[in-house]
Amino acid sequence: MLCETGVTLSPSRTNPVQVLKLNDHCIRFPTDGLEPGTGYEARISYPASLPTDIFVSLTTAEGENLPKPGNRRLLNVEKLMFHTEPHQPTVQGQQPWVQVHAQLAGVHWSGPSSPQAHQELLFDIVLEPVALGVPREAWPVALIALVLMAVSAAIAPLLAQWAKRILFLNPSGSSTTKLQ
Repeated sequence: MLCETGVTLSPSRTNPVQVLKLNDHCIRFPTDGLEPGTGYEARISYPASLPTDIFVSLTTAEGENLPKPGNRRLLNVEKLMFHTEPHQPTVQGQQPWVQVHAQLAGVHWSGPSSPQAHQELLFDIVLEPVALGVPREAWPVALIALVLMAVSAAIAPLLAQWAKRILFLNPSGSSTTKLQ
């Protein structure tokens, strides 16, 4: 497999769109700016209209695979999570590189011999620090969601009492029978 070197991945830095030839090629991305004892997520997003299997792995500068951490697949997003060592920004004493390889997983809707048939994959890649498995940039949204859930749980009993008064009392204030 022919591997080329991509842009350097730094935490929370936006990278330009990457182009990867399918099947027998890969791109290896060096990392920079990692902090010791921190978790990171390398996330790749690509168009779902192209039937492609993407493989992401953690390697050394020489291309040797580092132990595969747990990763999960989402629709058209591939993720790789890893942690640096407590006292240095390395993984098993090596500077981590993110390697990406893609294989065509089906036939494009326009047919395999059409000019629209894809031989390259366009994708975005980002490296983000994580805390408790959640990217740090997503924490403000998560905190807002928690506050909204707490507020809704606090006002739910008040709304229930208000609804009972409206539904089961007539204008004079006396109780009516339940609706059937």
